[in-house]
Amino acid sequence: MSWFDGADLILTMARHHRARVDELGGEGHVSVLGEYAGREGDDAEVSDPFGGDLDVYRDTCGRAQALLQTAVDRIVKEFASGSQR
Repeated sequence: MSWFDGADLILTMARHHRARVDELGGEGHVSVLGEYAGREGDDAEVSDPFGGDLDVYRDTCGRAQALLQTAVDRIVKEFASGSQR
């Protein structure tokens, strides 16, 4: 039994987070937020703002919000069509 057995979807900020969730038993349930939102490569990751100034935190927040909105739109569309992951 895994921590993630009840999860339909786990979204991470970066690929190394996804790898760790996979190691902990979440494989098949996890995606990088940006990839789930249709981004590729480095554009799919949300960098950790730790240690940055206020503008870095604001930029990170704005990026995460935009990706989350796209992800929510995808989830709603898939749920409505009955084609969840």
